[in-house]
Amino acid sequence: AMSGQSRLWLVEFGNARDWDFGGHLTEWMNTHTFRAYRGTFIDGALSLHIVGQTAPDHSIDFRFGDSIQLVGYGVSSEIVSPGDAVQITLKWKALAAMSVNYTIFTHIVDVQPHLWAQMDGPPGDPTTLWETGDTSIDRFAILIDPSIPSGLYWLEVGWYDPATGTRLQVYDSSNNSQGDHLLLIQIEVR
Repeated sequence: AMSGQSRLWLVEFGNARDWDFGGHLTEWMNTHTFRAYRGTFIDGALSLHIVGQTAPDHSIDFRFGDSIQLVGYGVSSEIVSPGDAVQITLKWKALAAMSVNYTIFTHIVDVQPHLWAQMDGPPGDPTTLWETGDTSIDRFAILIDPSIPSGLYWLEVGWYDPATGTRLQVYDSSNNSQGDHLLLIQIEVR
């Protein structure tokens, strides 16, 4: 573990019903850990999780497309060291039913904007299963590259259609367009 952060590797193989009947392990991992990596293979998957308790205790109001609202977030720390992991909790609300299973992206970028670190992945429940008014919480961990220069960076978040790569447009509470990503918070690396 780096900086006191416990890390768990989950190796999935074959049919999940054989090793996680009832989905209890998956539910626990979604509730208590932050996904930092996931790789899929022909008959399995490998994922890295950081154990943590960062809550979505900051209220916020941004809309992604016509159907998804970001209503809260939490970040484990706004000051990190190279090699650390930033834990991000995002609380979403469904504004309408969706016919696409969108993917979330979380990036660490500089002002250029050059991408220094990222964790993309589907939400805990596919967006096609979201019903209007539902809220869901997603947890990601972004591994900060050990070679990253010290300085100020942005944590940017957004959604895209994995089939086309098309990002959802972002709007603030006054319906002003913010482009295709949200610069959520500044992160200092030192």
